[in-house]
Amino acid sequence: MDIQWRSKHGETVADRTQDRVEETLEQSLARFGDRVMTVEVHVADEASGSSDGNDHRCTLDAQVTGHKNLSVTNHGPSAEEACVGAVHKLVHLLTSRLGKEADRRHGSESIRHLPVEEGLV
Repeated sequence: MDIQWRSKHGETVADRTQDRVEETLEQSLARFGDRVMTVEVHVADEASGSSDGNDHRCTLDAQVTGHKNLSVTNHGPSAEEACVGAVHKLVHLLTSRLGKEADRRHGSESIRHLPVEEGLV
């Protein structure tokens, strides 16, 4: 999996933060194997002075084999926290999308078509 970093207006993300986020991405997405080809990490310091202190935004754009690009966004008080939250969202989205695809491919039964036992109705 290739990880590419993008930021606006010359903003930079500390090397230590990049290393931690990349490690989190690699560990969290390992179960999807070669399905995830590239993840672009877009980080911005919105510095909007928001009342909740979540001034940093991280958007992850994942190129997944056989799918359109999948994107998630998360806000946090630091770039690292925003990115780690975005990784969790991406894992959830990939699990949902790829899991549903696997169910359709393997002909899994829908819960709506399972037989009901006597006395439960």
